[in-house]
Amino acid sequence: MQLTFRAGCAIISVVQNGKNTINCRYAVRRKEKYMTKPFLDRQTLTRQEVFLRYKLSSESDAARRYALARLIDRGDIVHAGRDQYYLKDSIPGKYAYTHQYSDHAIEITKLLCNRYPLLDWRIFETASLNEFVNHQIAQNTVFVEAEPMLVESVYETLRGRFAEKVIVKPKPRDLDYYWTDNAIIVMRLVSEAPKDDSVPYGTTIEKLLVDLFTNKILGEMISPGEYAAIIEGAFDRYIVDGAKMFRYARRRNAETRMKDYLRQNTQVRLTADR
Repeated sequence: MQLTFRAGCAIISVVQNGKNTINCRYAVRRKEKYMTKPFLDRQTLTRQEVFLRYKLSSESDAARRYALARLIDRGDIVHAGRDQYYLKDSIPGKYAYTHQYSDHAIEITKLLCNRYPLLDWRIFETASLNEFVNHQIAQNTVFVEAEPMLVESVYETLRGRFAEKVIVKPKPRDLDYYWTDNAIIVMRLVSEAPKDDSVPYGTTIEKLLVDLFTNKILGEMISPGEYAAIIEGAFDRYIVDGAKMFRYARRRNAETRMKDYLRQNTQVRLTADR
């Protein structure tokens, strides 16, 4: 394993088994194995039951909130939905979502990290969906979403390095003229977009799933016929925080549409449907 560190910058490039991944804040964060499978027909605990189990009932509200956050952060429990939590040993074989980023995405991330160390932004590449889809995505596209006030600045920075590959806030029809392999699409980051504390610039699995229903440009690249496989693959392999996902879906005015799709087209069972 080869690690590349840069002082004063949160990004760390990791080369493991010949592949790159992006890691932030910590030197190495391997895939952590959890024992959960949210939204399926399994026993959950309410918040009060969690407090009882961990002997927190007599603590102050502030102390209990802090303790609950620590339990989630350590992976002892997983937030599955409103007032619903799973113990990590309830279901075997689940992992926190990670993606091995391409060299192209690593280069973009290093550039933006150096230029905008305080910027709130996300990076996503369509190649990350290849582990879920039936028809592999050959033409990789990188999405960079940045705070609205800095979208143009980020675009100019990327254009200075990658020239004609960079497209800013395109319409679906623009793809016919400007879309190339390894294209970089710069867009506005919607407020309250989920953030992974361990990889703050990466796209969480919750955001990825919601973006299928809300990102019109992504919708032009991924066939709707692949959505069910992507969603079921995500729930089958990874921890998905339902509360976080639907909170973001609600922010994007897609909560009802997404829930209806999950019920009608996938084997994912929402806790509210029990």
